[in-house]
Parts: sequence; C-alpha cells; structure tokens
Amino acid sequence: MDGDEGEGLWSTSADVLPKYTGGVRCAIGGVVFFKWEKAWSHDLMRLASQAHYDSCDFSDAVSLVAPTSGSGTQSYSYHCETPGEEVYFACSVGDHCNMGQKVALTTSSSVNVHPAPGGVHMASLAATMRMLNYPKMDTGFGTEAQANATLELIWCLEAHCAPSGGSARDFHPDATEASCLADVHNLAGYVTRSRPQPNFRLALEYYDDALSHVPTHCPTLEYRTELFLQTGDASAAVKAARRLCAACGPASDVVEFAKAAFTATPIATFPTEECDAFQPPPPPPPPPLDSSESNIESSPASSTNPSIWLGLGLALGLTLTLTRTRTRH
Repeated sequence: MDGDEGEGLWSTSADVLPKYTGGVRCAIGGVVFFKWEKAWSHDLMRLASQAHYDSCDFSDAVSLVAPTSGSGTQSYSYHCETPGEEVYFACSVGDHCNMGQKVALTTSSSVNVHPAPGGVHMASLAATMRMLNYPKMDTGFGTEAQANATLELIWCLEAHCAPSGGSARDFHPDATEASCLADVHNLAGYVTRSRPQPNFRLALEYYDDALSHVPTHCPTLEYRTELFLQTGDASAAVKAARRLCAACGPASDVVEFAKAAFTATPIATFPTEECDAFQPPPPPPPPPLDSSESNIESSPASSTNPSIWLGLGLALGLTLTLTRTRTRH
C-alpha cells in the first residue's frame, strides 16, 4: 500500500505520506495490505466516492477497522476482486486525512493474479516477510479471509523456488531450491496454526513437508515444537525440542525461542540437560577445488593472487501484493 518496497505502513509519518499520493493499482485477485502499530491511533475507512475522498468527507463511509489503541500491531487486507473498481481509503482520526493519510486504489480491468496467462506472481520471500511483520510475525492472519489471502501469496512463492532458491534469495542470499521449499511450507504451517480458526493437523503436515526438503531446517523444527505445546501434547513437544537441539545446537536462537515457548506454555519442562549435551552442528564443508585450482593453490605465488582467495572465501512493503511465510531466519 506504501509502494512495492514498502512495509504496508498506514501512517502520518512525513516519509510515508508521499507514497499514498500516486494511488495504488492492484491485479484482479490481488491483495492490498495495511499495517500499523495500535498505539498510533489510526482507523481505516472506505469513503463513499472520489468527491468524499478529495474533501475528506466521511459521511456514508464504511468502517473497516475501528480506531486502535494499546500495544501490538493492527493489519487489514483488501481483496481486489472487481475489475476496474476504484475505491478510496482514509483515516478519520483527528486531522489525519487532511494531512494526507488517504489512498485511492484501482483494480486492473485486465491483469489477473495467476493462473491467468500473463498474471502477476509473488516472487519475493522478503516481501512476504514484510507482510507478516517479520520478526514479530504478528500480522497477515487476523481474519480468516486475510489468512486465506496470505496463504495464497505464500504458495505462489513455491513456483519460484526453482532454480537455485529463486524467490527466497532476496531474504536468504544462500538459499537453495530445497531451502526455499522448506521456507514456503514452514510459513504455510505457521499461518495455518495461527489463524483465528487454526488447523493444527494440516499445519503439522506442512511442517513435515518442509522437513522432507531440509530435515535440519531449524525454523521449522522450532515451529513444530511450538505446535505441540499449542495443542497440549507435552511428550511430543519435548521430543521435538530434543530434535531441534540436535539439529541446530543448544546455543542457537531457535532453541532460545523454544525455551521461551515452553515457559509461556508450561505443560512440560524444556529438556535443558539433554539439549546442552548436543554439540553445535558442524559448518558445511568448503566446495571442492578443481585440478587447476589445486595446482594454483600449491604454488607459492598463489598467496598473492586476490582472485584465488576471493574464490576460496566464498563459502550465505511489498505491501501491494498483486498475487495469490513467522519463520525465524
């Protein structure tokens, strides 16, 4: 909503307001995402017409989100479903609209979200993570409709994982096709268990699918542990925590997240002693050298050749979403 590289911010900030002035275009079947801190005291209104929009007239407006307060993040997703439709949004709190906190949205009359030929696809894990408000991961699934839209965006990433981790490389520079697929299924599992009507069985299937691509995918192993805590399965949670420690190491961030989850849901005790007994996972081996590189490396002159050392040293709001993942990375 605040541009292809934005974070979905709905704000009166001076550096954000200019991004609203040009309006937003959305593909048919796409989603426009709004996000703000509840403490900012904004609402979201759909105005009756362009004339109402131009004059910040809220008569006959439809309230989409009431004025917010307190802590946490508020989000809203608008689904672009009617070809050629023009809609107008603004904040009615105080003088926010007159300050420029308003945006006009136009749905394309011809461009479709895939699978229509020529449709627009989500191909950015980084954009998806911004939509989910990484690292808090607390937006994008506040309503069932919003969760469905977010899952469509996540699944669109899957088609762009090949070759070589494509859609994940803007978030993980060292992504592979397998790690990208693991990220996608992990995010699908997270949204599926975090939505207002969670489906824990399906979320577990998504986690298991992620681990079929990368058995040591640490974010998935941690989320899987949380799922068992969330569903009250103490023995499975402890077993999952042991697996997490073995794969990712007792000092890893994901293990700290798991410990916090056990504290928040005290149905079992985190297996600290067993976890600490595991050694950190070894680093990946360096890539093999071909014969010419081996010969060069053995030469005394090679130590002064910077290109050789460079080769050896390389060992890691899209908010207007025009298409159809909280991983901890």
